[in-house]
Amino acid sequence: MKRWSDRSRCCASALVLLPLLGAAVVGGETLDETFPDGVRVRCEVGARADGSRIMNGPYCQWDAGGKKVCIGEYRSGERHGKWQIKLEGAEWETGAYANGFRDGPWKPSASRLPGKKRVFDKYAVTAQVDDRGGKSAEGCLLDGIPHDAWVLYREDGSRLLEGAYQRGIPEGVWLAYLPDGRVDPLLITGVYHDGRRVADVAPWEPRIRFGAAAATRAPAPLPAASDPAIESAVATIFAIETSAQAAQEAVVHARTPRAMPHVLNALCALDLSTEDGRVKADVAEELLLKPVFAGFDLPCGGITRGASEEAVRLAVLRWRTMWEVAGKEPMRLLLDVPLAKAMRVCAGDSALTMIAPPFAAPPGGLYATRLGARDKAHDEAVAAGLDWLARHQDDDGRVSCSEFSARCKPNHCDGKGKIYDVGVTALAALAFLGDHNAERRAAYGEPLARALRFLMETQDPRTGVIQSSNKQYRSDEENLETGLALMALSEAAALYHSDVCRAAVERGVRYLQQTRKPGKAWGNENPAAGENNMTVTGFCVLGLAAAREAGVQVDPEAFNGARLFIDEMTDGDSWRTGWTQRGGSSSRLLSLAEKWPPDKTEAMTALAMVCRVLMGEDPAQSKALRGGADLLRKRLPLWSVEDGTIDYFYWMFGAHAMWQMGGEEWDRWNKELLAAVIKMQQQHNCEKGSWDPRYDPWGEPGGRAYATAALVLALEASGRYARAGS
Repeated sequence: MKRWSDRSRCCASALVLLPLLGAAVVGGETLDETFPDGVRVRCEVGARADGSRIMNGPYCQWDAGGKKVCIGEYRSGERHGKWQIKLEGAEWETGAYANGFRDGPWKPSASRLPGKKRVFDKYAVTAQVDDRGGKSAEGCLLDGIPHDAWVLYREDGSRLLEGAYQRGIPEGVWLAYLPDGRVDPLLITGVYHDGRRVADVAPWEPRIRFGAAAATRAPAPLPAASDPAIESAVATIFAIETSAQAAQEAVVHARTPRAMPHVLNALCALDLSTEDGRVKADVAEELLLKPVFAGFDLPCGGITRGASEEAVRLAVLRWRTMWEVAGKEPMRLLLDVPLAKAMRVCAGDSALTMIAPPFAAPPGGLYATRLGARDKAHDEAVAAGLDWLARHQDDDGRVSCSEFSARCKPNHCDGKGKIYDVGVTALAALAFLGDHNAERRAAYGEPLARALRFLMETQDPRTGVIQSSNKQYRSDEENLETGLALMALSEAAALYHSDVCRAAVERGVRYLQQTRKPGKAWGNENPAAGENNMTVTGFCVLGLAAAREAGVQVDPEAFNGARLFIDEMTDGDSWRTGWTQRGGSSSRLLSLAEKWPPDKTEAMTALAMVCRVLMGEDPAQSKALRGGADLLRKRLPLWSVEDGTIDYFYWMFGAHAMWQMGGEEWDRWNKELLAAVIKMQQQHNCEKGSWDPRYDPWGEPGGRAYATAALVLALEASGRYARAGS
């Protein structure tokens, strides 16, 4: 277990934020204690009118070796005025606090900010305001990223969570407050290091020792939007006799995230002093709460049949706290909360390890341009495509190539595909992730989370391959589909700080590194044997590059081998990249070559260009990239059925390749892409927002779902990846 000064980095980074009860602090005594781990604290403690104690006056802390590490003063439980702090192995930092938050410039030490030079940084104190005018979060930002002290509030203004971040990662002591004002010692509350819960909070933590566990209060009801169907269903379930089964229709209406505020309010209103009330709470947990959390119990235990009134009440309050922490973000509720426990990824089984910072950090690194603006027609086409994908997604998260029409209303969309459900679901997830509109990305959080969960549930935990377990939907291209799924999971891991996505990515990376041909690249075969091809190699490279961006270690030899293969497939005179032959044509089924001539497309050249950029080549210096751009400029997007120029795959990767080249080359390509694609997007009935797969050489196996996802990704190219060297 870490020393107290390390565990409670709030002491070392500005966080002792106590709930102010509005009562004056009177009297005072000086406490000087040495704790079991050798840390010594001397502080002054006063008393509130209710008799509870709170720090109020000078504060000093020594580490286990007797060195002074923290000097300052509290005012009614909050840090205030001048403070001096010294982290282990670092110099003293001096600055000021106001009402518990850092106020003005400080000197963050080099050891706290790896890779940063010694500079003066301004800690911005900021607050989020909800749509009712209340404060939902308050804390400090460093370079736009949550850093140092943060408090998250409930709708009624009471505290929900408080703790500290180190550059957006939970670090030190975090506390979770139940709706009745108590600190829950197990649910979320704990000591965090690098975002993971590593220990329980020590009983001498100041906020627990002095006043945090104040007198309880009656929880305020959760705000719940009026919905007669849900209200009736919840009333039906809670009115049943203890031995009866809830009507199936009522359970269906109440077993959704949208119904959770109604369900939790009804749970909190039960008379738990009676056996009937406790049994109803148990039934509601089994029928409603666990299914919404994908069948999993609370991280620290739920309602136990025959438990005491206090135990059931505590479980009910914990369920409500979990909902308040995770329920507003589908990526957390539908993906990370259940899967983290199932996959045993997060130490301590604590929900906080799956909660993003209260201020979503802007996309960075490879995704830094995700907020770029688009014209109205372009934006509307992306929005309509995403809407079609969301409307045709199965409940289990799959975007089916062949069975999407089961979701159609009022008419049935045609264009069924075949067996690439994993790959097409991954393309759809990438489309949801790539939208430049932040509000729309948030609105599609639920279908994105379900798509990602489908990909993880199809992953073999032993081998790491991501492939449908149902042979009816299984392709024989597991390397290609695993690479695609890895792209989506890696991007989600990077943008949402998702541990469970990252764990799936690590398994997928191991699989792809094992299936690579010795010294070279990838083909369809597994185990590694047979011939490499550019299509599979391209998707594997993109998956590994995205994994590296998410912080997962990738063997550099995988990129070196792929680069060798791509160079072998690229003709040094024409700069065309072939599928399996140097400078050869793009891949094409023989039966379709006459209708869609391979020489009408530069799909493999475009894919190779994107791979080169993501492996580090500079468009301004690379002859292969400039030569490839010349080829693509001669094959601009053109919607001509007669000439066989339509190729959604080519347009998707061509758009990304030319975006990297920039300048006039990109402007010309993008103009022709929009002219070819937007006018052919379906505008009526259930097909609205989709594209017809009949005009594309890969439309027969991929179907309408593939066609729509691919062209949405083509339209999103200008915001998906930052330009090389930008």
